Amino acid sequence: MNILVKKLSSGISIVQINDPKTYNSLSFKTLNDLIKVLKKLDQDKKTKVIIIEGA
Repeated sequence: MNILVKKLSSGISIVQINDPKTYNSLSFKTLNDLIKVLKKLDQDKKTKVIIIEGA
């Protein structure tokens, strides 16, 4: 999985796409991984803000 999740205080989560081989492009694999991570964060009642960034 090329997706990293960092949870900060105050309900902020940072989702980082880290796939240097493809220059962080949204391939089907990366997009599916991103969707899985976002669904998990959606179930987390403490998460209020999601920041998506590239490495």
